[in-house]
Parts: sequence; structure tokens; C-alpha cells
Amino acid sequence: MGIRSLTPASFGERLETLTWSESSGRRCAVCILSPARASAVPIVLGGVVWDAYLVTAYATMLCHMHVPPIYLLLPLVQVGAALTMTWLGLVRLLNVSRIAIDPDHFVVENGPLPLEGARMTTREIARFAAEEPGERGAFSWVRVVMRSGATQRLPIDARGRAEFVAARLNAVLAGVRAPTAYRG
Repeated sequence: MGIRSLTPASFGERLETLTWSESSGRRCAVCILSPARASAVPIVLGGVVWDAYLVTAYATMLCHMHVPPIYLLLPLVQVGAALTMTWLGLVRLLNVSRIAIDPDHFVVENGPLPLEGARMTTREIARFAAEEPGERGAFSWVRVVMRSGATQRLPIDARGRAEFVAARLNAVLAGVRAPTAYRG
């Protein structure tokens, strides 16, 4: 069983913040992807400050008995945005993606905070590809290209490192699919 951590400089992207480890056994591989946690800190702090402001604003409004009800309903949009911002920041800060590949199954699990995963049979997968560049020019998603031609976006945080993750997953998939020699 081999375990290795990778941060190659050959992928001209920001890989110094990527934590990627692989462990492979007999025709089975597990990859662990930890996103760049430092980029989540400003989002979490901004969300917490926004949440604290809204709690203070609501407490102040509720203490005054003559506040029209519409004043209590209007900030609900901001409450939703602040909670979403806090949730996404915490997901980026705490979650780790675990990718398991064997000859029959491909599974992506995210945790410890609940987030969608992916589960499919390995036979359906043709390859992994990085999604076309977004506005900033960095690849941000890894897609599974199925043998039928359909594609599916993987629920992993590969911001700025999708080419590397797709290349590693292609190599792991090829290793899992490699036939084993007869040892009669």
C-alpha cells in the first residue's frame, strides 16, 4: 500500500495551497483533497460580522414596540445572504473531499459538514476533465466525462487546481482499471 503527498510545480497553478494525498491498495485508491483553508477565513469572518450586525439590528427593532412589521420583513433577505455566506465559508474552511475509486465504484464524499457527494460505477467513466476557464482564467471545476458523452460536475473544491486534480484522477483511474497478472 503506497501513500504519497503531491504538490508538483509542473502545473503552473497555485498548488502550494493544495493538500492532496493518495493511498492505493490492490486495485483500489483513495484520494483526499483539502481545499485552501486560508482563502475561507475572510469569508467566514465577513459572514460572522454580518450575522452579528443583523442580530443586533433585529434585537434593537424588537425592543421598540412601534416598529412597523415591514421593517422586520425587509432584512430577511440579508439574513439569508449572511447565513449562506457563513455556511459557504465554513464548508471551505472545514470540509475535506474523500474520493474512492475501485474497479466497480467511484465515490466522492465531503465532510464533516454535510454537502452533496457523487456515486457512480467506474465502468461509466471515460475520463476526468477540468472545466473551461471562468472569468478569472483559472479552472475551477472537475467534470466526469461519461462513456455516453454526458458530463457531470464533481462536488469538490478544486478552485484554481482543477487541471492537477483531473490529471491525478485520470492516472488513478487508469491504475485501478489496469489488469492484474495471473498468479497461478
